[in-house]
Amino acid sequence: MRPADRMGGVAVALLVLGLLLWALYRFTIGTERHSFAAGATPPSEVSVIAGDTYAIGIPGGVGRTAQLLPDPQSLSCSFAPAGGARRQLAVQVEPATTKALTRIATFVAPRTGRAAVSCVGLPAVFVDDAEDVGPDLAGLWLVLASVSLAVALPLLFSVLRRYYGADRPLVAVEPDGVGSAG
Repeated sequence: MRPADRMGGVAVALLVLGLLLWALYRFTIGTERHSFAAGATPPSEVSVIAGDTYAIGIPGGVGRTAQLLPDPQSLSCSFAPAGGARRQLAVQVEPATTKALTRIATFVAPRTGRAAVSCVGLPAVFVDDAEDVGPDLAGLWLVLASVSLAVALPLLFSVLRRYYGADRPLVAVEPDGVGSAG
């Protein structure tokens, strides 16, 4: 088997893998419970550990919060343990200049267990890094698809050039030694 044939096989395999990973990304993105996942719905309760810091997020982040609240810096959130009474939650609000895309505040969990977190004047919020939310698999599939396609496409074009364009130079050299596009 010629090296170009092996390269062609690798290129096609990487192309198919990249397309399958991209399809997996598209399927997975709608099932995640993260504020940055398109179309995701926040869980009504999340699992937290007392003393750990968690991030509160909404799609649109601080910019969306500024549209919904007259003073985003006075964000008021509450914490309701499963079967317990709702109580005020001490939050650290993200500044208006934050680079975070969806995070609007952080809090330290006052108790361990399942709890509902909500903020006055905002739609349902996400706790993106809660213990039971799960990893961002869609992001992993997207990165792997991008890498696979980024390697496959140039390799495939290289193989195609070897088969169909090897006898045509990319730059023709004129008799005076100056090159011109060919």
